[in-house]
Amino acid sequence: MNVVKKIDLEIKHDLFALAVLKDFVVCGSENRDLKIFDKSLNKLGNIFLIDDMAIHVMSKNFLKNEVILYCADNECFIWVDIATHDYKIISIDISNHNFGPAFYWDDDYAIVENCTGHFYELDIKKGCLSIVSDDIIKIKYPQLDRLIDIGRNMGLLSVSINNGYIVKESRDGSSVSIITLDSIRKINPPTFPYHNIVYEYGITVFVGETKIQVVNEHDQIFILFPQKGYNFLIVEPRKDGQRLELVVLSGYLPDHRYSLINVYGVCN
Repeated sequence: MNVVKKIDLEIKHDLFALAVLKDFVVCGSENRDLKIFDKSLNKLGNIFLIDDMAIHVMSKNFLKNEVILYCADNECFIWVDIATHDYKIISIDISNHNFGPAFYWDDDYAIVENCTGHFYELDIKKGCLSIVSDDIIKIKYPQLDRLIDIGRNMGLLSVSINNGYIVKESRDGSSVSIITLDSIRKINPPTFPYHNIVYEYGITVFVGETKIQVVNEHDQIFILFPQKGYNFLIVEPRKDGQRLELVVLSGYLPDHRYSLINVYGVCN
């Protein structure tokens, strides 16, 4: 396996959120807006939504070119169609609304989980948020229900699902399991500290500030290092036809007002 840098884009903004869609790359910035790029990182424009917007989590619907922003300080979700710039603000009127990413998104509905372990259904068309029971998930979202059951049967008290998979780290830190509906893949984690694990298109990516480790389905490993002065923040894989790529967002340590987006090609 080889990983080759293809595109560099330095940006004079503090970028802290990233979503890679079918036709766009979307970043959340310090200016409280979304910065929109095409697949080659050519700047297309900005989307301004609400004053003092504070994005805590950005979830994506890859094929529909849509994102959902969880803005805890603003007590709302914001659904955005990146192609049309249409958006809808969905107010949160419950306590304990510390939500993670939307780990299941089907057309006009997304499922999110809050800090108390309860599932909520986000109805984008109606613009409302409501708690959803296990029985409703079993009826309306059978694949999601199966994945939750797999996680619980493996002894996971909290099942966090991201893009159709569960990550389980062993108690002693010696292994990481990627759990999908079809398989369980066990991988040896890197020795360096990492803050996220991403699994997509058959590759597993361990994201640390000073290193990224890419592991393919044959257990071949490639290590990426940041450019001088930068640290890695977020990695998102994408596939365009037969081409597998990693889109990487990095922050500039001497001056947080600068960020870097790189695109790497992955050759198995």
